[in-house]
Amino acid sequence: MDKKQILKLLHELGDELADEESYATINICGGAAIAIAYNNMKTSDDIDVVLTDFDDRNKFTECVKRIAERHKLPDNWLNEDVKIFVNSMKEMCFIDFGKFGALSVRIVSEEQLLAMKLFAARRKDLLDAVVAVKKLNIKTKDELNSVLTKYFSERSLNLAANRFKKNMSFSDFQDEIIYIIESGDFNAE
Repeated sequence: MDKKQILKLLHELGDELADEESYATINICGGAAIAIAYNNMKTSDDIDVVLTDFDDRNKFTECVKRIAERHKLPDNWLNEDVKIFVNSMKEMCFIDFGKFGALSVRIVSEEQLLAMKLFAARRKDLLDAVVAVKKLNIKTKDELNSVLTKYFSERSLNLAANRFKKNMSFSDFQDEIIYIIESGDFNAE
């Protein structure tokens, strides 16, 4: 999904909620946040959200299902899997993005998004992290580590290092980002 498609789906979800005389607030993280707020060229397979305020979870879930059926989207087109990362954060910074009918949308700040990408340390997130690093004018590994530790406790980082063994280490991921920034080699992935 690109920015246009994501915004269309959010509008539709807001209208569905209004038709149900319901409301919700979601915090958008990950690729969808990058696509709609930070990089218009980015696409995302899904919309990672944390549902933070709602009057009826069942109505919300039914509205999401109807949209999936209508557009032949996968059941998890809007999913809350990201909450494991968000719940691990010691600080959160979401920015009001807009109101779509009965749906209020907030997005993760660029710095927090970078922290989440650093925390996940997945090779597929490398270029997203590089884009955020450039926008935030970060130049050193110490600055990257400072962003990571601002949002995640040492305990969370230790647990993540053991739990996500298939991903890169935090240090290797940061080294790769700095290499790409310094070399200008955006095809290093």
